Amino acid sequence: MADAHVKLNSYVQDWAAIAFSAKPDFSLADAELLPLLNLRNEQTTADWELIKKQEKAAVELQKQLTATQNLIDAARLRQESLAVEHTALDKKHAENTSNLEHARSIVPELEKQLNAIIDLVAAPFLGIENWQSYLHNAAEFKRE
Repeated sequence: MADAHVKLNSYVQDWAAIAFSAKPDFSLADAELLPLLNLRNEQTTADWELIKKQEKAAVELQKQLTATQNLIDAARLRQESLAVEHTALDKKHAENTSNLEHARSIVPELEKQLNAIIDLVAAPFLGIENWQSYLHNAAEFKRE
């Protein structure tokens, strides 16, 4: 029992050495401690406020980034839409160019046909001098 008592005292002394050796270098009742703690608290509060402002700025920048990304996405979709429309217009242009070339190629033949029709229509009126002007003034021609 005495041996246990000695060990217990040894443990108490070891614990006391550990527990009480981590004492601050200053007195807890020191008059300068409170102003230092208040100063440290003010600095920490100011740092915290700065962090909050930076966080708000970061959130705002994130919103702007999202809005910008949405604009870029919309512009990309518009570009794709315009590219599709441009392709369709190019196809239509090629088709119209082909039709125009075809029309140009048959114009001389149509002019020949028109001249032949004019010659056929003019044949009955060859006896009437200046008959083309009478066609423009048909009512006057009927009176004569």
